[in-house]
Amino acid sequence: MVSDLIGWVGLRGTDIDPGSGLYIDELPGLSFVQIDSVKEFNYEGEEANQITSAYDVWQIIERRAANVFMLDLKSGLHNIGYKTRCTSEVFTTKYRSELTYPFLYRIGIEVLKERLHSSRVNSFTLIDIDRGKELLEDFEKELPIKLQAAIRGIDISQDDECFFKIPSIYEVYDLP
Repeated sequence: MVSDLIGWVGLRGTDIDPGSGLYIDELPGLSFVQIDSVKEFNYEGEEANQITSAYDVWQIIERRAANVFMLDLKSGLHNIGYKTRCTSEVFTTKYRSELTYPFLYRIGIEVLKERLHSSRVNSFTLIDIDRGKELLEDFEKELPIKLQAAIRGIDISQDDECFFKIPSIYEVYDLP
């Protein structure tokens, strides 16, 4: 779990202030309403009893996004020939500010996946399937761009505690 990312991006409508000052609804097309619409109900006859709140759903999405984001980050670093040697917690503590926008997009992707694929979607969901798929596609295109920009903003070569260059896996030979 990447605990330093939890609570870094907020959900309006809850009492928790995000550490970054950013909320999920700053992404186009997303709001508290989309998350609230995925809460779970238990139906007994004609009566519906709410089992989960929007905040419960947010916590599930946020934890999943934080874990997947670390995979995104490790892949992005690998693409430029680096690996991390420090723990996820140390890394996110040191570079959380630089990683805010890519993480915001990862959470947006996870919100949309939840909306599109969750069995908890109820009749009050306000984002239609086609619009959700369109937003998901847009966010998935934008995430690598934001991630690459964030990685470029970190002086990787000066941080031996967290990064090391991946050695080349091939040798060059001069042929006669």
